[in-house]
Amino acid sequence: MTHFHRRGFTIMELLIASTLAAILMVGILFATTQQAKQVQRLQTQTSPLHFDTVIQMLRSDLMLATACKVTEDQIQLQGYMQLNSKTQSQTQKPAHVIYRLVAIGNDHWLIRHQRDPSSLTLQDSSANLLCKGITSMQLLASELPESFDDEPIEISPTNEQLPTQEQIPTEITDNWGSLPTTVQWIITLANDSQDATIDDWDQEQKTKTFTMVLR
Repeated sequence: MTHFHRRGFTIMELLIASTLAAILMVGILFATTQQAKQVQRLQTQTSPLHFDTVIQMLRSDLMLATACKVTEDQIQLQGYMQLNSKTQSQTQKPAHVIYRLVAIGNDHWLIRHQRDPSSLTLQDSSANLLCKGITSMQLLASELPESFDDEPIEISPTNEQLPTQEQIPTEITDNWGSLPTTVQWIITLANDSQDATIDDWDQEQKTKTFTMVLR
């Protein structure tokens, strides 16, 4: 009759097994961390901005622009408004910026696309989702009333003490041209827009007008 003797693990085998387990755990932890960073980076790139932030960004770009071209639902700017792709801070370097509306799924998104005009590749270009719910937009030239010439003007998205729609603005030409002193950004919002509860939301026209003094 044959007897089998059970042999326990040696200290060396236990050490090897422990080492392999530790290496495996480190690998899993590293992969999980990298995936979490990738998700966080993606969320940062695609998280919609607060509507007021979008207004300030557009106004800043307009103030730093040297030329503008307006087409249907698209604003193209040339100037010194390049943003740092990581920090989104202003570098005041040359850039070609396009604000445009795109349909993603069932939503309409405003996108800011930026590229370095001196680069021949797309390596120095970036695109950011700004906000959703804007279905159309216009950029129009506007003139301030004469009564405001000698009074300080406060920039406000609520249009207080600023020109109203009673002044019929002149459309900026489709060709590249210098920006006027004052512009109006007119947008149409969807009913389910994230900013559909803003104070002066026009339920009938579904439009919102922002007047920006650039110079």
